[in-house]
Amino acid sequence: MTTLLLRLSGPMQSWGVHSRYDERDTAFEPSKSGVIGLLCAAAGIARDDMGRISELAALDMVVRVDREGRLEKDYQTAGGGSWPGLGKYHVIRADGSRSGPGCVTSNRYYLSDAEFLVALGGPAHLLKGLHNALADPVWPLYLGRKGYVASKPIWLRDGLVGKDPMSALRCYPWEPRSERSVPSQIRLVVECDPEEGQRRMDVPICYEQGRRSFAPRYVKNLWFDPAKWLLSAEEVGECTCQD
Repeated sequence: MTTLLLRLSGPMQSWGVHSRYDERDTAFEPSKSGVIGLLCAAAGIARDDMGRISELAALDMVVRVDREGRLEKDYQTAGGGSWPGLGKYHVIRADGSRSGPGCVTSNRYYLSDAEFLVALGGPAHLLKGLHNALADPVWPLYLGRKGYVASKPIWLRDGLVGKDPMSALRCYPWEPRSERSVPSQIRLVVECDPEEGQRRMDVPICYEQGRRSFAPRYVKNLWFDPAKWLLSAEEVGECTCQD
């Protein structure tokens, strides 16, 4: 098996798995729909290309949580004010009508200062194409919402590894910010059988507006001592990366 690694690091990330409209949630790690959507943007795959989306959604996915983020809330308002010469500003509804004089509010949750290493396992030819696309994306890449840009490159030069996802994550170096920031345990989020884990409705079927649909998968958390689970520098040298 071949594995593609992506680094998702930024001051703000949001990976919604439940809510839409006025109350926007976020999971504590990247969702599969969010990661596949990012790859679709990189490769220029249309929102309604269900065949190619299905091909990407079939990839095995494991997330290594290199830095747990803090859950924060962004309180937003629209309307409720006035424009010079135009009077009260009303929010335009989908049917073209205007709302009342009050404003529309929403709570949008996000992760602050989080960092993840995502591993996707699958066919070598498919992952090699995605690796090249991440290096030169067709459309802009962002971490769950358009305003949430990455603080480090998502594309990793050595991110194409000739191993399964778990082995690739053990091989890839993890560098804490300081000795004081080294946790006693590191969390991995892995896909599993239904009886073993938590249900997530985040396997994308179609991203097209008005036809957005998702299938379920199941995930569970695994915990490891980073000093024992991650490979040493000498052992990392045995991990072979593909051109």
